[in-house]
Amino acid sequence: MLPPFRLNKTIGEAYDMDLADALTTKKALASLGHLEAPDDGFDEYPDRPLIEAVKSFQRAEGLAEDGVMKPDGPTLARLNDALKTHPTSAAPAPGGETDPTSRLNSPAEPGASLDRHLASLPTRPGAAPPMDSKKSPPEGTQVAMAPAIALIPPLIGLAARTLLGPAARTAAGTAAAGAAGMLLGRMSKEDENQTATERTDVAPTFPPPPGYEPPNIHLPGVTAPTTEPIELPDLSQPIPETKEPTIFILPMPDEGLQKTGTILEDRRGNFETKAEIERIQAWIEKNHPGWDHVGGGVDRDLGGLKSERWIPSLAKFFGGDGRKGGTYVDLSFETPSGKKVHIQTVDVDPKTGKVTQKELDAADRIRRSGKNIDVILIPKGAQMDKFFNRSKRP
Repeated sequence: MLPPFRLNKTIGEAYDMDLADALTTKKALASLGHLEAPDDGFDEYPDRPLIEAVKSFQRAEGLAEDGVMKPDGPTLARLNDALKTHPTSAAPAPGGETDPTSRLNSPAEPGASLDRHLASLPTRPGAAPPMDSKKSPPEGTQVAMAPAIALIPPLIGLAARTLLGPAARTAAGTAAAGAAGMLLGRMSKEDENQTATERTDVAPTFPPPPGYEPPNIHLPGVTAPTTEPIELPDLSQPIPETKEPTIFILPMPDEGLQKTGTILEDRRGNFETKAEIERIQAWIEKNHPGWDHVGGGVDRDLGGLKSERWIPSLAKFFGGDGRKGGTYVDLSFETPSGKKVHIQTVDVDPKTGKVTQKELDAADRIRRSGKNIDVILIPKGAQMDKFFNRSKRP
């Protein structure tokens, strides 16, 4: 059971969250069944699953489902109350040892398991354990004994704890460790003396036949790579809608297209960056009135900021939890045809004024995160201004 805890900062999508708070909150919500723990454990980075877990807890407790948990708010108070009443797991047996029968089946008769393992130990230093001649491999065949030998000490130790007294346990454990160590040392020396010319078990490699082309393997449910990004020289025309998922690179809209609106302070960068995002949103809404604004930027209907869309990592397609390596998108729209359009403000190379390769790779991951997705990259205006001013110098 996790003890009640305090927050250093507010947990919420629109807040600058504390890393320690995020990790503690993940563990607390997971212990109550509102968040699934990944195989490799939780990290300390705030992410979309954390916000959704907070909403799940609020929904279960009848609280306002806003995904926000403040240091002095009702959500944290209710969470600490739930942690106090959450049942603890069963305590281990006295003495720090669990019942060995839960991990090892009882032998058919007393001492049978121990006798079988002791009989396999070397009778003198450097001798190999006995082997059934009927099952011996053909001469010249290499046998991997190290994994099996490594299991001898723990198995004997467990059998000794089950069947013998304290003195016998110590003696059996010492004998097993010494015998296994000597045999492993001998095998490693034999490996060192074996030259490359003596090994004939390595399969040879052959060049591919003439005209062979490797198969084009696609990730499950992921859009395959298509053409190179398309650079548009100006903003005089609406963005063309293509049949295939595409990455477009556009210039920054001028400041005259920015609509008047309130820009709130949150984690989405400085004032200039937020102003640029709102200017881009205004240009899209002017040139594509049929596009539905679904994420990021300013909510024209309710005011304030609209939640950004979370694009998970491609690791989820290979059995990962999809949390590490994900990203938030600055703006998201949906076209009347059902195509999703994600817009990102990106960094440029100070020497060339072009979008960096890192940003292009990130855009391609976004485009391949689902079906029928376009990505629009717009260089950050402040960086472009610096580039053009520098390039005009004599």
